[in-house]
Amino acid sequence: MPLPRIDGRAVRWDEHRAERRLLVLDAAVAAIEEAPPGAEINLQQIADAAGLVRTVLYRHFEGRAGLQRAVRGHIVSMIADAVILNITLEGSIDEIIDRALRGFVGWVDEHANLYVWGERELGDGQESQLLALTQSIADQISAVIGFAAQALGREFDDEEQAAIELLTFGIIGQVRGTVSSWVRRAERAPGVDALVAMLHRSMWLQIDDQARMFGFELDPTVPVMDLFAATAVQD
Repeated sequence: MPLPRIDGRAVRWDEHRAERRLLVLDAAVAAIEEAPPGAEINLQQIADAAGLVRTVLYRHFEGRAGLQRAVRGHIVSMIADAVILNITLEGSIDEIIDRALRGFVGWVDEHANLYVWGERELGDGQESQLLALTQSIADQISAVIGFAAQALGREFDDEEQAAIELLTFGIIGQVRGTVSSWVRRAERAPGVDALVAMLHRSMWLQIDDQARMFGFELDPTVPVMDLFAATAVQD
């Protein structure tokens, strides 16, 4: 059977469109970061920053609402890179929590305008992209918890797993809500280190309490992999 013929012109056009879209999104991000806090960014500003005619924007996005959603998606992907890549089992529980919090709070501190802009609701009836990211992070952490529990010889039933997923989402939502309020303060106090320490303590207390309910006593200073190794030796 002959292989399907590839239209080189179509491939090049798709690549060109992808490059143009990224150019526009990066220009929008730059315009938002440079604007005064709370300022509205219009299409002409984005077009000027991208070096394009305004009408060209509509050829790459479905109108103003499509561009706004794409920009928010671009911002959310930047936040995801700052957080999700830090959610691993490397180090102790303390180190894992600190790494994830510093990635998030540090990014928000450096890109306050982007974060506030990314939180705005579009009113288009579609799911909030930042809420979707919160759910994605909660799901990833829930999966890590489930994996860790299995390695420690504990299997969660469906009801327990559902409870863990809800509690995890609640903890992540609490962090997000606190940081959202903090970044909007005229004077950002407490500082990043103090805020991270406050959130860290709150998260650990909730994690420790729930772990004890499931029969675990965790030492937050011991490397997670060492806990697994010790359990394997005992078995």
